[in-house]
Amino acid sequence: MALRPRPHPMLLACGLTLRAAAALAQTDPAVTAATRASLLQQAQQARAANDHARALELATRAGAVEMSAAVRRFVADEQNALGQLGPALGSAEACMRDGEHEGAAARADVTACASLAANLRPRVGRVIIEGTPVAGLRLRVADVEAAPSTWAAGVAVTPGPVLVTGLAPGYRPFHQELDVGPGRTRLVRVVLEEAAQQVELAGAMGGAVSTGEALRAPHEARGPLNPGPIVLFSAGGASFLAAGVFFLVRGSALNASQALCDALGCPPSARADYDRAVTFNTATNAALVTGAALAVGGVIWYLIAPRRSPVAGEPRRAQLFVAPSAGGAVLGVGGAL
Repeated sequence: MALRPRPHPMLLACGLTLRAAAALAQTDPAVTAATRASLLQQAQQARAANDHARALELATRAGAVEMSAAVRRFVADEQNALGQLGPALGSAEACMRDGEHEGAAARADVTACASLAANLRPRVGRVIIEGTPVAGLRLRVADVEAAPSTWAAGVAVTPGPVLVTGLAPGYRPFHQELDVGPGRTRLVRVVLEEAAQQVELAGAMGGAVSTGEALRAPHEARGPLNPGPIVLFSAGGASFLAAGVFFLVRGSALNASQALCDALGCPPSARADYDRAVTFNTATNAALVTGAALAVGGVIWYLIAPRRSPVAGEPRRAQLFVAPSAGGAVLGVGGAL
């Protein structure tokens, strides 16, 4: 048995000390300022090389360290250069707001951002949102999260196709795509539908039934046995049998490979048997998983499918159904002869 060497306690202590020092360095104002300055320098170099995408990425990372009117101006200029007119207008307006708090030091940045914003406003589109916000709603307009406070004023977007999406617990996802032209305003009415608590099961269940009724279905009167579960059981048994055969072949190939090896190692000729053993090991696992899935499916089908005498002229059908519930969902297979 191979023994793993344990790290010396002194080495462990040194490692913990280094991690603690790194954590402190991340909160050190001098280190933070140096990191931000380095990112901004790299962003300037990327801009000089006309790599605006890289410049925008680096400036955004610098802003995550510490945002300022100057950084917002840089971000707005790069977004404008990339044709991201909606985000560029948002950055320029944020630059103007930040500059008001920074005073005279940001006066040049505020002036430049105001000029850029004036140039962008007639060129962008706007999306006005109507609707009643619900708890936990996250609404995104063109990949920008839109807070309810911005709905009435409108969200500035780059002209072209715009996708509006919304997600909220207990509601169906909302999505609507619209085309917004330059200087145009489009209205989107966000209406969220509650997630369905009932599911209609065509066939043996008959009509719309609730989750509870679907679970009570196994206790109804039964008639002739539905052959569907038997088919799944048979297929599962065949998969388990195949898994056994694969396992035996895998063991034979592995033994053949090991027989060629000695204390000094294994020759290249042993590689083929080893690869064959690996292949059949994978096939064994796949067959076991398939067999288990088929067996479980057969059990579920047997429990929920009514056994009854067929009605003359009624089509034979079987289907998978999902019954949503407040805490999740019920998955099953329904069918009838």
